[in-house]
Amino acid sequence: GAILLALVVLYFINSRSQQQLVGRLSPIFSSESSEVFMIEIYQAQDTIRIVKNTETSWDILDNDSLVVRPDQIDRFIDQVLGLSKETTISRNPKKYATYAVDDSSGTHLVVTGYNGVELGRYVFGRSKSSWNKNHIRIAGDSLVYQTSENVMHLISTSLSTWGQAPPEVVPEAEPSADSTLVLPSPASTR
Repeated sequence: GAILLALVVLYFINSRSQQQLVGRLSPIFSSESSEVFMIEIYQAQDTIRIVKNTETSWDILDNDSLVVRPDQIDRFIDQVLGLSKETTISRNPKKYATYAVDDSSGTHLVVTGYNGVELGRYVFGRSKSSWNKNHIRIAGDSLVYQTSENVMHLISTSLSTWGQAPPEVVPEAEPSADSTLVLPSPASTR
């Protein structure tokens, strides 16, 4: 009986601590991913804009030679738009540069919906103390947070990260009249 009671108590303590942990995580993006029309990423002098052209297809603005990698857009939607903020790292705007979330050293992400409605604006910075996390500053909030995972590789301004050469379309060969195989008739084989 005492062992069972101890297990029940441990279960409740564990579930309570799990609830507190989950309560600390809150998503950075509150809209539906289907509402996203444009993704703009910029850092220093580099900018890339990815625009939805159909329900499942995206284009890199001002680039006619590359098509957006479908796996990259899927990972972006799942991991970046599904990202959560964890603990508050700093409340002091003077420390933005320390956490690489200031205007000059941070990587900026602007998510825009249809009709130009801004769905989210973020500044990401690499964490020096934890390689599997980032720092994030969210528009309208002066705090710096730690993210639930590292997504810097998914918010790159590099064309090669987002784009690939379109697949070559090989035209189907027209059947020619002289390539028809003619079998001898059974009567001529005697």
